[in-house]
This record gives sequence, structure tokens and C-alpha cells, in this order.
Amino acid sequence: MAEAHEIFEKYAAWYAEHYMEVAPFAKGLDFYLQQLSDPQAQILDIACGPGNIAAYLHKQHPKLHITGIDRAPTMIEIAKQQVPKARFEVLDAYEISNLKTYFDGVVLGFLLPYLLPDRLEDFFKNVKSNLKPGGLIYISTIEGNPDTNGWQTNSKGDKVQMFYYREEDFKQLLRKMEATLLHFEIIDFTKADGQKETNLVAVAQFPDI
Repeated sequence: MAEAHEIFEKYAAWYAEHYMEVAPFAKGLDFYLQQLSDPQAQILDIACGPGNIAAYLHKQHPKLHITGIDRAPTMIEIAKQQVPKARFEVLDAYEISNLKTYFDGVVLGFLLPYLLPDRLEDFFKNVKSNLKPGGLIYISTIEGNPDTNGWQTNSKGDKVQMFYYREEDFKQLLRKMEATLLHFEIIDFTKADGQKETNLVAVAQFPDI
């Protein structure tokens, strides 16, 4: 059994090969970009992986100042190659307060399934403390029955802890964060191994205070 970052480090090149394309999620990402009032906004991509979302955001809005963090060093190296003009560093998602920077928006692309439920409250407090008033959040996760939460075996045979959310639980999480839901969609997605899953995507805004 391994921690999530160890799995992503182990298969970084494979993930980069199979998941750089974010076209299925373009609608939500485009909506997120449309809400940014500053074309040079500061964006934090937490658990950025190989830079797939960062690359899309930069392509659409080249003047954005993007910072990407991930706990897997190889993911960071790949991301640097994908988006040379962005800033990337190895950092745990739970330690974003160390960045000492205020951002206009944050991106959480499929980080939620790997965040421990008992650390969610503190994590989102840190997210909010690193956002400017009225900051935006793009967040995606895997829909599923929370009763199945726990150790899962991936297609490679590795065991990793995963946590699933029903639609209402996902929306309730946003309300608990005091974030206003601006955009929501359900996406039927086929993974690289051919398995199908349902993804939940939201764009929300924190209070402008």
C-alpha cells in the first residue's frame, strides 16, 4: 500500500502520456477563465501533476501567472517542460500556506479523491487564506458511493486510499467552504485503461470580503 504521491511519482510518465489532453473538461475550465477579471491573474494549481491543466490555462490566456505544486518530483519536472513560463515546485497540498502568496484563483484537478476527510477542513482553510477576496476555485472529483471509501487497487495493481463524493455531498462541501457555486457539470469519462467513471466539476467563488 502506498500514499497517493508515491503512485503518481512511480507512474508520472504514464500519466503524462495518457492524461495531458483535458478536452473533456474544457467547458468548466473555459468558464473558470471567463470569471477572471484580470488577464494577468495569479493562479495556483494544487497537485498539478504533469501540468495538463496549467498547459491548457496558459494556452488560452498566456499572460496568466501560474504556480503549480505537486508532491511528486517527476510530475513537477514534466510540468516545467510542458509550461516553461509557469512556476512549479515540489510541495505538499497541505502546506500551501508556505507559499506566502495571494492568488486570484485556485485549481484542484482531481485532488479531492486523495485528500483525507479528517484534514479537509484545515486544507480548505489554507486554500481560502491564500486567495484574494472573491477568489475563484475550479474543482473536480470522482463521483461515487462514500461507503466504498478506503484502499482501492488501481489498474497497475497498486493500492491507494481514495475518497468518493455523491453530487449532493460535493455541493455541500462547497457550501461548507462558504463558496458560491457558479458552474456545475457531470462528465462521463473513459479512463486510459478503458474503465468508465463519472466526474463532478464545479467552479465556485469565495466571498468578496
